[in-house]
Amino acid sequence: MSSSLAGILLRFWLGVLGATAGGLAVYGIRIIDPLSPAFKILTLGSTFAGLLALWRSSAHGHAVALAAGYALFCLGFVNAYGWLAALSGTAVAVGLLAVMLIFDRLAERVPFGKFILIGPLVGGLLFAATPMMEFRDLVPLGALNAMLAYGQLGLILGTGVAIGIELSDWILRPRPAGSDHAIPHSAGSSLGLGQSEKGSN
Repeated sequence: MSSSLAGILLRFWLGVLGATAGGLAVYGIRIIDPLSPAFKILTLGSTFAGLLALWRSSAHGHAVALAAGYALFCLGFVNAYGWLAALSGTAVAVGLLAVMLIFDRLAERVPFGKFILIGPLVGGLLFAATPMMEFRDLVPLGALNAMLAYGQLGLILGTGVAIGIELSDWILRPRPAGSDHAIPHSAGSSLGLGQSEKGSN
């Protein structure tokens, strides 16, 4: 895994692009409307992409700090939405950390295709956290429909981010020294010997 800034940025932006592409395909330009629930494709998608990018780049402490920062940010809305809605951010942050660890563990055995599991996990997380959230942006759909709507949103952003991170992991994968570009030691020795003999003659 690459711990360089370039590796972190590549993972982050490909993760965000994956979530954005999925969001645009399903919700269209509503993902750039801050008043739409679809805007979470960008906000929560960026958070999840940042978590995976940092953890996969061995910046584990920074990843945990990002999750804590997201939870504290959500707590800042306690006066506007109440404690239950504000605490939903903490629940989501802890859930995303858990999904991040699952992705990282799977990466040791599954080179590609982890998004098939990660998307539904994020969808299930938002589905379960919806009762803690503020429903006003989804009413009059009702509680069950709100849960399904957020579950779908989580499925899309989780799948998109995971695909982007998997692609970046493939780009940044360690590459063994190519035998085509390396001169074998024996060949080099023989070459040197030949040159030495030629010089002595």
